[in-house]
Amino acid sequence: MLKIEQLLAGRDFARDDPNAAQMANFAYVIKDAATHRALLVDPAWDVAGLVQHVENEGYTLEGALVTHYHPDHVGGEVFGISIEGLARLAALRPAARIHVHADEADDVASMTGVPSRDLVTHWGGDTLALGAATIAFVHTPGHTPGIGRHAVRGELRARGPAGVRPRRDVPHAHAAAREAPGRHGAVPGARLRRHAHVHSGHRAPRESLPARAGPRELASHDGRLSRASGAGRISGTSS
Repeated sequence: MLKIEQLLAGRDFARDDPNAAQMANFAYVIKDAATHRALLVDPAWDVAGLVQHVENEGYTLEGALVTHYHPDHVGGEVFGISIEGLARLAALRPAARIHVHADEADDVASMTGVPSRDLVTHWGGDTLALGAATIAFVHTPGHTPGIGRHAVRGELRARGPAGVRPRRDVPHAHAAAREAPGRHGAVPGARLRRHAHVHSGHRAPRESLPARAGPRELASHDGRLSRASGAGRISGTSS
């Protein structure tokens, strides 16, 4: 059985970091109960805490999935703040593979200090096996050139609360998103609207979440798609 777990920065990890609480990033754990292997999505702020959480539940950390290179998602420097991320993960668990979109790899390496040769690159449409489950890489450029989502049997791990539609309103929006959103695995939002639950990369400003610490299990899969539960589940109807 595959499970998806959501953790909120400043509440479930990095609890003593006010910057993490202000940024309100979500990290995710994708876990395969049959093989006891897991993947982290966007590990940053308190990487040791995230790794410990995974391993305390009896799972081996197989690697990390990266949505995009911004430091609150992968670590680095921003506004004079140093954020730990992929470099810390590589130091703690050298065998864990770091998966990124090919268009994002150079920026991830520059931001984090993790050499490009140590990154596993993918294109939209590639897949990754975790136990018997298949995770699909969905390229949705716009916010950054190689930003992507990770689809797991109808669940979509997204960058932010805007849903699956690629952004084209920022100056550095990728040309492929503006001119030909179907190229290189880029997926227009409409193609997933009726089929996907979208899990955000940040807590929405007005989103109400429990104040208590503790990760939320969003979905469990045993061959069928289970309904994701709780606030923060965004149906594919958002734009």
